[in-house]
Amino acid sequence: MSQENASKDFDLNIVIYSLLKDEPFFAALSRHIDKRESNSCPTAGVRVSEDGHYEMLYNKEFFSNLTDAQKRGVLKHEFYPLFFDHCFSRSPEGKKISRQWNMATDMAINCHIKDEIPEMGVFPSKFGFEDYLSAEQYFDLLSEKAQADGEGGEGEGNGETLDSHEGWGEEGGVNPIDSE
Repeated sequence: MSQENASKDFDLNIVIYSLLKDEPFFAALSRHIDKRESNSCPTAGVRVSEDGHYEMLYNKEFFSNLTDAQKRGVLKHEFYPLFFDHCFSRSPEGKKISRQWNMATDMAINCHIKDEIPEMGVFPSKFGFEDYLSAEQYFDLLSEKAQADGEGGEGEGNGETLDSHEGWGEEGGVNPIDSE
C-alpha cells in the first residue's frame, strides 16, 4: 500500500479502541479529549482549546508511518501529561514553560513507554540520566548539564523530540503539547 493510501486509510478511532480495550485506564482520559485531524501539527499533541476543553490534534500521515505498537505508544505519550499535570500546575514556578521543561516531562513519561514510541522520542538515556525520575528531577539535571556545558540554565539539550509542548501554561487556553 502506498504511503498516500495508508494515510487516507488511517482511522484514529481504531487505534484508540485497540488501546482502550487492552488498557482501560486510558479510557477516562480519552473520553474527555476531543480528537481532531490537523496537517498543521506534524506529529500529535494535546492542548486546551479556546473553550476550555482538552483537544488532541494529530497528523494522519505521521500516524500512518508508525507500527501499531508505536501508534498506541504515541497516544499514551499524549494522554500522560494530562494525568501527570505536566502542562499546568506542575510546571516550574514563575517560569515560562521552556523547551527544557518539555524535555524533562517527555523523559519522565517516555521511560515508562520506551518500547512503544519512535526512537525520535526524548529518553533519559540520551542524556546519560537514569530512568524513572520525576519531571522536576529531569529538569534539574538538564539545568545542571546546561550550566556545565556553558549554556546557562535553560539549555536546549540535544536530540530530536517527539513534541515541543509550546504554549503550556500560557493565557488564552491554547496549550499544544506536540507541535514540532
